[in-house]
Amino acid sequence: MSLYHFHLSDVSDFSDLDGTEFTSLAEAKQEALRYAGAVIKEADDRIWNSEWSMRVTDGGGATLLTLRVIAYDGAAVPIE
Repeated sequence: MSLYHFHLSDVSDFSDLDGTEFTSLAEAKQEALRYAGAVIKEADDRIWNSEWSMRVTDGGGATLLTLRVIAYDGAAVPIE
């Protein structure tokens, strides 16, 4: 089992100091998607006109995954 940390920024900066153990990176990817969905659901209308990201790191602090969420209401905004 390996330790993975799920850090959020720009929604409500959160550093996952404890981490969670998973048997594989594939399991950590599934958890990142589940967790991002829960954050979006909890945010309700506050999610609009915002940008935030989740960074998944290993036990040593190396970034393994980054998930960016950009949500705008109205006209589409180009992504750079």
